[in-house]
Amino acid sequence: MPPETNQLEFKAVEGIPYWASYRPNFATDSSGKVFMKNGKNSSVIYRQGKIISPGRCTYECTTCNSEIQKEVVMHDIEGNGGDAPVQEEVPYCPKCQQIPLPYGCSIKDNVCSSLDAKIIKNFKN
Repeated sequence: MPPETNQLEFKAVEGIPYWASYRPNFATDSSGKVFMKNGKNSSVIYRQGKIISPGRCTYECTTCNSEIQKEVVMHDIEGNGGDAPVQEEVPYCPKCQQIPLPYGCSIKDNVCSSLDAKIIKNFKN
């Protein structure tokens, strides 16, 4: 981890859907700068960049300083009240991370299919 992030205490965001690919954890340093990462064990950390408007900002990778990009990930969830898939925006560093798959798990009864989970695991490794 970059030295600026060694002393940060990350806290998970509550209420993230079980099917979400991105599970944001946030921390704030002593100067008020906000940091974000995916899950508690991620080694890639993003720092707050430019303020766009109140409540909106860009993020930069703490490793390479690249601006963080977003990929829309679609999830096919049975019983979501319609046939339309659910989508989420998943951030990633274009230099330090792979682009997230544009499709998530096909989910039935709150469980990803084993094939979907295997494909996603292999893609991430």
